Amino acid sequence: MPSGEAAWHTHGWEYYRHNDVTIVGHGGGVRLVWRHFFRTSDPDDCATVIYLDNGGRTTFDRHRVATLIADRVMPGAARAGEEQEEILYRGLACGRWDQAIAQLAATVPGDSLEGIVNRVGYDAMNILDVHAGLPVFQWNAARFPQSANAHDSLGEAYRVAGETALAKESYQRALVLDPANARISAILQDLNGPATER
Repeated sequence: MPSGEAAWHTHGWEYYRHNDVTIVGHGGGVRLVWRHFFRTSDPDDCATVIYLDNGGRTTFDRHRVATLIADRVMPGAARAGEEQEEILYRGLACGRWDQAIAQLAATVPGDSLEGIVNRVGYDAMNILDVHAGLPVFQWNAARFPQSANAHDSLGEAYRVAGETALAKESYQRALVLDPANARISAILQDLNGPATER
């Protein structure tokens, strides 16, 4: 990218990398996921997963299921915590959020827990809808009240839901915790509307 950061698309293919694993592939709406996983240092150590369905399923993340299948034959294909994310997301999507989060919180350390919950919140927003994601972000902000990221994500969910006052409140809390964050400042300015001239 012009910024020097790696893009996650190249020549029509999705492209990801974590640790020594490179992942390329493509997804087609809610019906197709194709992923090829290989060790960057040894491309012959690889796995390919093709997932097809008739669409409409929302109780799991197809991309993550493909990754977890690859991880069975190529350990390390999945990111750390990805299996916990899938279990938590399935609990949420099946109406068992309280049981799923209680079990996860009892077994995963706090520094990892916040990130897992945050990713599941975005999954819920993107796969289901914002109202499914809101309780996840609310839980995270309550559990990690000193995390700017938790309040930032909650603010984003409120903003998408059209809850402007609550979005401002969450973003303001995030900015107090991370006062140098120019992106959050810009969002708050946008939420407050243009300044009136005197």
